[in-house]
Amino acid sequence: MNEALRVRPTREGAVSTTEPVTGAGLLDWLAGLVEAHAERTIGPDAADARLLRVSLSRPMHHRGDRHHRVLTAYYRAGGAVRERRIWLKFLSGGRTRYEAQEEVWHKTRGAGDLFPRPYFYGERASLTVIGMEAIEGTSLRTLFVRRALTRRAGTLVPVFSALGRSLRAFHDSFEAALAWKIPMLEHEALGAVAACERLTADQRRRIARHIEAAAVRAGGAGTQLPLVPLHHDCGLRNVLVRSDGSPVFVDLDLLRAPPKPRWYDVAGFMINLESQIKFAPFVGAGSIATGWHSFWDGYMGAGPADGLAPEQVSAVLYLMKIRYLLGIRRRPIRLVYEGALAPRYIGALERSLLSGEHLALRGRRRWRASEWRAPRSARAGSVSAPGANGRRSGG
Repeated sequence: MNEALRVRPTREGAVSTTEPVTGAGLLDWLAGLVEAHAERTIGPDAADARLLRVSLSRPMHHRGDRHHRVLTAYYRAGGAVRERRIWLKFLSGGRTRYEAQEEVWHKTRGAGDLFPRPYFYGERASLTVIGMEAIEGTSLRTLFVRRALTRRAGTLVPVFSALGRSLRAFHDSFEAALAWKIPMLEHEALGAVAACERLTADQRRRIARHIEAAAVRAGGAGTQLPLVPLHHDCGLRNVLVRSDGSPVFVDLDLLRAPPKPRWYDVAGFMINLESQIKFAPFVGAGSIATGWHSFWDGYMGAGPADGLAPEQVSAVLYLMKIRYLLGIRRRPIRLVYEGALAPRYIGALERSLLSGEHLALRGRRRWRASEWRAPRSARAGSVSAPGANGRRSGG
């Protein structure tokens, strides 16, 4: 059952910093935060609005010291009673997360609106909370698997394209002060291959040759990859699709992680999309290729990124996927993609990288057929309004 409390307008300091925040005290504190940030939480009606009551859902998505809840604020404005839902994230030490999300939202607003708007950050006693826009939508993974199952993955082309455009706008919104150089990527990849006990001696030699060749194609010491803030977990599950078809990223904890090249996000999205082949024959290579080409067409619509030519991009993506596979400065992919079906994709990924190919499914007939039909910018990347189900999330 939801907790509810009728409140009078209160100040943000209605609950002391030492008083335990539970029950009615929790609701009173949250109501104060809603009012103190009314221009965000209530929006255009804020000037004439009067908060009537708030209600709070049960805790959900427990993970360690954090969980989520939905706060519903009921207010009167213009003679009518209205409501606004707010996604709450309770956690320890959330200020840096809130500040990172605030910065990203301001830099990208109006350019695809890829991130939910942050509303407030509050601390009382040992409790901290981030309040943000509650997104009504369905995960892109759910939509993709359902449409692929009925051979309608093509209906998601606008969603994948919009996601590509918005992710590009996010990456482009920051000026990089530092960069990774290709020789560093090559050195780390060769070291990880030499130390990988899962590879045979012949496999280590083969993949080392491909790494060296990719470093040359990428431009060698003359190529630098600027470091910018990333989402760091660009999986289909972390994209919600609004009823108007616009995508939104959720699960934003890693926005504050150290910057990396943009291609780390792009390769991560490619891997997650390719991994849906584990559901074959229900999800086929053709559907995955359609999603990838559409995403890539959107991402590259603004022109070359980091000044790289298509053949350089394909080489960089190869080097990035090596990092994912072998766990260079991250967990190896076999520890991330688990479950009975995961080996069906991981095997395909390993075989593609052993052959020097950055696209794991490119050798499959339906992928090649989709590639042949793709737009020009989508082909360069290859070498180189759904309904909501009521899921709400923000980060």
